[in-house]
Amino acid sequence: MEKVMQQKTSRIVYLDVLKGVSMLLVIYCHGVLLPYHSVVGNLMMTLAWGAVPCFVMASGAVLHQSRHFTWQKHGKRLGSMYMTLVCWRLLYLVVYRIAGKITGISLWTCIKYLFFLQDYEGVDTGLMWYMIAYLGLMIVYPITYFLFTGGTLGRQITFFIMILSGLTGILFPSVNWLVGQIIHGRELPLQAWNSILTFGNNNNLLFYFLLGAFLLEYQQGVDRKECGRIYRWRLPLSGICLVIGLMGLMFIKYRETGLLIWGDTYLSFGYVRLSTALVTIGLYGICESLFSDRENLASKIIGEYIGQNTLGIYYSHYILLAVFSWTTCFPWLQTHYFVGMNLIKAFAVTFACYVVVGLVSRVPLIRKMFLQM
Repeated sequence: MEKVMQQKTSRIVYLDVLKGVSMLLVIYCHGVLLPYHSVVGNLMMTLAWGAVPCFVMASGAVLHQSRHFTWQKHGKRLGSMYMTLVCWRLLYLVVYRIAGKITGISLWTCIKYLFFLQDYEGVDTGLMWYMIAYLGLMIVYPITYFLFTGGTLGRQITFFIMILSGLTGILFPSVNWLVGQIIHGRELPLQAWNSILTFGNNNNLLFYFLLGAFLLEYQQGVDRKECGRIYRWRLPLSGICLVIGLMGLMFIKYRETGLLIWGDTYLSFGYVRLSTALVTIGLYGICESLFSDRENLASKIIGEYIGQNTLGIYYSHYILLAVFSWTTCFPWLQTHYFVGMNLIKAFAVTFACYVVVGLVSRVPLIRKMFLQM
């Protein structure tokens, strides 16, 4: 069964690489340094919509392969995740205050901001939506874990939940968009069905969470010798899936904005698109195909150095981009953007955050703030 190459720490290499690639894509699409008329930049920004779903798939894959579950351990994990989120919100507040981006704040407002996760004007905590959504997934996780590990019937129920989540979180919104394009201004009345079939506010992420579990189980259990040529086709098939999904997202943006270029415009509602699911599955398949059988320098750098430190890098990169103005420090950037500049920024910020994470994580009291994800 153990056909997935693992490191000495029993981590699955290709999942670490997947998380590392996703982290680079997340940083790529924040603090954007792209020419307005860049088509290649638009492709990369569109590709980045697959990053967060890949994170969720990797987490779902690993968590559902766990051999042991205890309520005490899970309760500690939930409490640790919540307090980690609170601590990062406090750090954001302090950094923004030192940077002069906010002034005074009342005690009650501070309590609501920290412990009730309420936004505070002037402090950009937009990226924390993912950690809040992930906390919600972890609350549901015991149910899906016991079903997934509970034999054939449990697997069937888990698969059923995954399908329903995909319907309400991805397929229904995608069908609605398509109908609106064919019949201008019209949509199917699917809101009632969403209310009936819903499992929460992030059905699409629950779909990816469970999909990761099923894909890893299949990858571990497949007999590659028996599959032969079919299994060897997984790389080109994953590439085709990625390209189709990417072209679909480009088409959606063009239909909504008339832009095939970057145009300083993000795609709207990217996580509920069916094309995003294709991009995500494509990225997963490519990483699994390239890094499940062998280790190399790329897996070492992207997987071990970035993929195993995603929590600290995820939070700290946003602080760095918020308080550090590239165009102020390097005025020539305002008129000399080029496609590679945003890629250089992504690697430079990732490296800086990795160094910070490496230094700060040596302090035991705050180690979990940087290494939990």
